[in-house]
Amino acid sequence: MRNKTAVSFANIFMAIIGTEILSKVVSKPTVWKRSIDKVFSLWDIVKPDIETFIEQANLHHPSIKFTAEISDSETVFRDKMVYKGTRFRDQTILDVKTHFKPTETFQYTHFTSCHLPSVKNGFVKGEALRILRTNSSKDTFEENISKFKKIFAGQRLPTQFGRKTTEKSNSQGGAQCLKERTKHRKIFYLL
Repeated sequence: MRNKTAVSFANIFMAIIGTEILSKVVSKPTVWKRSIDKVFSLWDIVKPDIETFIEQANLHHPSIKFTAEISDSETVFRDKMVYKGTRFRDQTILDVKTHFKPTETFQYTHFTSCHLPSVKNGFVKGEALRILRTNSSKDTFEENISKFKKIFAGQRLPTQFGRKTTEKSNSQGGAQCLKERTKHRKIFYLL
């Protein structure tokens, strides 16, 4: 049986390892964000210096080894692609868009299954909100929501199913995203 505290221990352990590594090196990243065992970092040094940092980090602990995807223009972190878009040229702000893994098969629960309609609608709403939250520009949001609609339509579902949810997210855009985040944050505090 799996230990319920394993994720918490992994998080604490990697936080300690990360702190120790960053305290020992001379060149530090300008941004260092970690999600359990994944790290997103931004650097203002040349690529060979970053590779040296990775080598030093791999020597820190015998069982922890880091791999890196180093890019000048874009990188994937979890389900998001962070990239230098048009805003970067004007305001030096990075853009974000939804990333779908190449192995993603988009296999969803069949509409005729015995799940409650609220479960089926909840799935559509959840995916639409994920796409809404992981796109920083209206263009990439519309591109990804239309991709989701096409995939969803390809599942041979009734035409009305999910339309209200995806259209609502499409029409409300970024303002709805902030409203939803605030709503979920309040729920989190109540728990």
